[in-house]
Amino acid sequence: MARTVGVVESHSYAEILGAANRMAKAADIRFVRYERVGEGSVALVVAGDTANVQLALAAAKDGRDGTNGNGLRADLLTHVPSEVLGVFSLPGGRFWDP
Repeated sequence: MARTVGVVESHSYAEILGAANRMAKAADIRFVRYERVGEGSVALVVAGDTANVQLALAAAKDGRDGTNGNGLRADLLTHVPSEVLGVFSLPGGRFWDP
């Protein structure tokens, strides 16, 4: 079963936290995982239906709560196959219940 996944990445933990706050208030999404990636970068993975994930990613980049949102990168992945989700141990993959 294919899923919609959103990934938000930044070099600032505070900026990711602010983005997560805006996302939670803006859309019906599920926070899947948080990862430290590379040289101080932080990634946040969310899942939900396509419209809600798009709305959440737009809210993440909005930055109206005092942060500028300019250091954020947000990507939408639609119709992600279970095999791909399983490689990254995300919901919908082989290690997770659908």
